[in-house]
Formats: sequence, structure tokens, C-alpha cells
Amino acid sequence: MELGQIDLDALRRASAMACEDPECSKHFQSLLLERDWSDVAMSAVYRYQTKTLLLKLWESPPMYGLAVDRDGRPLDPQAAKLADQLLDAGLSVFEPDPVTSLTRVKKRKQAGGRAGASK
Repeated sequence: MELGQIDLDALRRASAMACEDPECSKHFQSLLLERDWSDVAMSAVYRYQTKTLLLKLWESPPMYGLAVDRDGRPLDPQAAKLADQLLDAGLSVFEPDPVTSLTRVKKRKQAGGRAGASK
């Protein structure tokens, strides 16, 4: 999967969140000294998606929603559904807080529709 600007922005936000988070900032900052930035950013996305979505150990975050089996079926249908919603909204599957990001886009569209209707 080639990363676009939207993906890189989401990864940067997740990485910044992790480095500023009192619960894990030291850990993520030390990881940045040892590992590639993109690996650390992916770890941050996993942390925040799992946390914000209250996922169980056996559930996948939307960052893995595009993974499919040999027959082309999603490995985790729930993760795939949320990943599709993010992509349909013009967002990245790496959004650290997918629900908040989707809600923000929905509100923006609704506000735009109301503004256009009143003209």
C-alpha cells in the first residue's frame, strides 16, 4: 500500500499524540531512537485506534481493515467496514481516532449543505 499525503498526515498526528501522551511518551520517544519513524507511527496508530474504539484483543483496528484472505474476503469484516467508511469520507485508515474523524467530516458536510440550502 502506497501512502498518500492523507495517510502521512494521520501517521504524523498519531506519532505526535504518542510522544505527548504522559502514559507512553517516554516509550515512543525511545522507540524513535531505535526504529524507523514509520514503524513507530504505525505502533501509535494501533495504540490509539485500539484505545478509542475499545477493541477487544481479537478485534482488528481499521488500519488492518484492507487485509484480505486468499479468496479476497476481509480478515476482519468490522475493521473492513470502518476502513471503507474512512476511505469513503476522504480520510486515512490510519486516523488515530476514527469515529471522531468521521463525525467531524459528517458535521462539516451537514454544515455545508445547510449553508448551500440557505442561499
